[in-house]
Amino acid sequence: ILNSLLFYALSKGGKLQLVTPQQQLLVGTYNGLFVADVKGNDLRKITFKQHLREADRKESLSSSGITDLLLTKDGRVFLATCDGGVNELLTSDVMADRLDFRHYNRQTGFPADIIHAIKEYSGALWAVAPNQLIEMQLKQSPMPSINTFLMREQPHFSSCRPADTGGGKWVMGSENGALLVNLDELKNTSFVPPLVITGVSKENSPVDHAVVWSDTIILAPQERDLTVWFSALDYEDTELVAYAYRMGRSKDWTYIGQNHSITLAQMQPGIYQMTIRSTNSNGAWCDNERTLTIIVTPTFWETPWGKLLIAFIVTTIIGIVGSTLFYIRRIKRKQRETMEAYLALLEKNENKVIEEHGETAYTTEEAPVVDNTEDDLLMKRIVAYMEDNLGNSDLTIDDIAQAVAMSRTSLHRKMKQLMGTSPMEFLREARIRKAAKMLTATTKSVSEIAYHCGFSDPKYFSKCFRQTLGDTPTEYRQNATSR
Repeated sequence: ILNSLLFYALSKGGKLQLVTPQQQLLVGTYNGLFVADVKGNDLRKITFKQHLREADRKESLSSSGITDLLLTKDGRVFLATCDGGVNELLTSDVMADRLDFRHYNRQTGFPADIIHAIKEYSGALWAVAPNQLIEMQLKQSPMPSINTFLMREQPHFSSCRPADTGGGKWVMGSENGALLVNLDELKNTSFVPPLVITGVSKENSPVDHAVVWSDTIILAPQERDLTVWFSALDYEDTELVAYAYRMGRSKDWTYIGQNHSITLAQMQPGIYQMTIRSTNSNGAWCDNERTLTIIVTPTFWETPWGKLLIAFIVTTIIGIVGSTLFYIRRIKRKQRETMEAYLALLEKNENKVIEEHGETAYTTEEAPVVDNTEDDLLMKRIVAYMEDNLGNSDLTIDDIAQAVAMSRTSLHRKMKQLMGTSPMEFLREARIRKAAKMLTATTKSVSEIAYHCGFSDPKYFSKCFRQTLGDTPTEYRQNATSR
């Protein structure tokens, strides 16, 4: 059905079609561009590919509404659109699944977005807009020179294609009938309107109009947002004047249409160059560039001295944190070594022969002692008391404190300071180690060893043993036997 409708439209002489030298048919509709290969004779087998505007791909059509098609003498294909200006086809293979286009519209500095028709004359593409004719030189790319001819006293052009009567004379349709336009006699104004700065606002402050004759704007350290107002002094038809700007040495202009202001937000410290230009009231771009120097003053912390101070502070903090962590690790290592020394001393004091079923118990080597004499004497008294009461499941921290003539709090603090552990944790560690020795050196059952080492509950003993050594008592004994 679609093919039939398209061919019916072509048979009626519709303007929205062209055939390339490669016998490829292009049909423009308000629902996109349709292309087909028409080399064959059987039209019933011809299928069309549809191309629409893709919002997420900037190289696609600028608009899906195609109003005219043009194949130039040098083989270039142009499309006029209802609201996206003129598109030039860049893809050489028209039958490709994806086509790329170059856009000539207000976003790229073209005078109009609504284009009724396009034709070629005297090496230029002529675009018909509602109230103007636009001449675009075809030999210049990607952005050719453009002349705009406004029809201020005439009614708006209609959407029909101009009729070429020869010699540059076109018959144009309008709201009030036909118009005869001689393209060779059209004269475009050469007036270049001066561009002035009309106001500046910093950080949303009231507009300052005193900067009209200044080319330098200075922002204080606390000011980072800037809005600049400007205007081209062309009073003939100001609503048709368009503006563009660029920052620094960039070659790309940012086209802002008829907007009379530019806002720069969150600017970083530095010196910026902003150049502004405009068209005249005919829509032709003029050589009226105005360059502003914008100086953003840094805060102290953004100056070299401030950054150096920040680096020094950060380095100092990192050094302090690193030293603290190293000191903590050294203290913990010393505490662990001290605890190991007194555990070894406790094992040494328990170096007794256990005779059961003809087996002899373990022996230990002599353990080191800490350097501080007063603390060493205290710990040896604690170790001696624990040695005598290791199998007492009712032993408490109060009993240990009373035995060494200290308060409960003082005893807890002293052992935490020396070994990083509490008295009861030290006692449990000593009991687990004794149990481990007995598991490998005797044939006593796990329950007997648990009771012998001061655990009143064999299940709790097994739990503590596994938390400390990673195996259950039975697994530990089996692994030791296998080794």
